[in-house]
Amino acid sequence: MENETKTNVLNNFLGEYEPVELRKNITELDKIFVEDIQDIKDVIYDFTVEGSDEVKKIKRYIFRIKSEEYIIPVSVMNGLKELSSVGLLKQFKVLKKGTGQATRYSVIPLEFIQQE
Repeated sequence: MENETKTNVLNNFLGEYEPVELRKNITELDKIFVEDIQDIKDVIYDFTVEGSDEVKKIKRYIFRIKSEEYIIPVSVMNGLKELSSVGLLKQFKVLKKGTGQATRYSVIPLEFIQQE
């Protein structure tokens, strides 16, 4: 009877559960064509600091590319802003190094739009 109650708790929860929309990381793409970016939005996440109860707010951006949503860290947006001073990007890629709070991202320009 006890196992049945536990099963009912999960089944009742799942009956009301709304699936979370999963997003991919921009580094999963080999290259990003600027013209494929359909939408950009910014979101704020609550982040609990490992080993404490401290909650911090983290800003991220979401690019919608071909109906998929990709998480864009602020450091990537900063890198894209720096590259915009060089010229208009046509395509780029993002490299990821490290994990957790030690994660670092690099924006690599692959092609600029030729200006006349």
